[in-house]
Amino acid sequence: MPAAKAEKRSASAECELKPEDDDEDFELLTTQKPKRARKSKGGRPKKDSDAPKTAPYAWSPAQDEYLLELYKEHGKDFALMTEKLNQKFGVTSKMVSNHWPALSKRLGQ
Repeated sequence: MPAAKAEKRSASAECELKPEDDDEDFELLTTQKPKRARKSKGGRPKKDSDAPKTAPYAWSPAQDEYLLELYKEHGKDFALMTEKLNQKFGVTSKMVSNHWPALSKRLGQ
């Protein structure tokens, strides 16, 4: 085993460039940095249209009735109505604001 290691060392020593071999080449190799290609950023930027399409939320008749009850009870306090709808059904404020105009138009309010 020690003989194999000695052979590897001598082979690698032969490949190494030393300053006394050729001073100009040694300076060029040690001072110049290799040119490297820029890394890709992963292609084109994503657009909103690339997002997966989700089905619109379908309100149940029970949710519509509860929303109307809350409207009769609290008026146009949509923050309070949304909070109660969220506790009971998990509905967000955005869902309520999107659904209310259609519901009020359907009911003629």
